[in-house]
Amino acid sequence: MKSIALVSLVVGAAFVSVACGSKDSAETTAKTDTPPAATGVPGGAPSTTPVAIKSPATYATLAPYLAQHCTGCHGAGQKVGAKFNLTSYDGVMKGGEDGVMVKAGDPDGSPLLAYLKGTKKPPMPMRQPSLPPADIQVISDWIKDGAKEK
Repeated sequence: MKSIALVSLVVGAAFVSVACGSKDSAETTAKTDTPPAATGVPGGAPSTTPVAIKSPATYATLAPYLAQHCTGCHGAGQKVGAKFNLTSYDGVMKGGEDGVMVKAGDPDGSPLLAYLKGTKKPPMPMRQPSLPPADIQVISDWIKDGAKEK
């Protein structure tokens, strides 16, 4: 039990976010020491490398970020939370047991953003610090720009 509390404390304390430049050249970095399942590296050490989301984003540019923050619960190889698998573009676009989560071109109508912003319960990522607003904005811009795969 002590190790679980320690992991949560380390993860909670390790978030760092920096937003630079204009909307067209924004780059956001988030750093975290997440469990191996959440890093997308099976059996590997936790990632200590910051993952940058570049704008304009595509699923291909979001995938490493999602692996670091989301796929520990919403990934392949484990019980997928709400049957919403974020490890592939098709999985993101398919949605989960609550239906479609990303409506291309419609960030306000995309439940994924409501979960990330905490306006829909439970807030995501669950039992973790909220994603930085700049990172949520990049994901919102990706959806607004058509939620493209590549």
